[in-house]
Amino acid sequence: MDVWFDDGNTIVAVGDKRFCVYAGILSSMSSIFRDMFQVSKSPQQEHVDGRPVVHLVGDSPEDVSYLLKAMHDISFFLPPPARVSFAVASGILRTSTKYDISILRHRALLHLSKVYATSLSE
Repeated sequence: MDVWFDDGNTIVAVGDKRFCVYAGILSSMSSIFRDMFQVSKSPQQEHVDGRPVVHLVGDSPEDVSYLLKAMHDISFFLPPPARVSFAVASGILRTSTKYDISILRHRALLHLSKVYATSLSE
């Protein structure tokens, strides 16, 4: 799943995968991304086609693609009763927790709790 907006203003790099997205959207939803973009405004910052590149370390490209898609396309990750795959819900849970995106983290937990027990009594 490619997340590439031709008019995006930032490149997010995960391993050898690149995503062209909007820094303003990421910053408005995540304090971690907001801080990353503030720190990355140095003259030594890597650029591709005039866009700054932010490298994410320790994430899978698939998980980041799910997260970025959910952040940029409201219909991709709707709350329950909409159905999503385990891969999408768990990937968004991991990355939204890491990057402090509470609305997506909460939504991922709702999806997972609809399918899997959350207590021993269940």
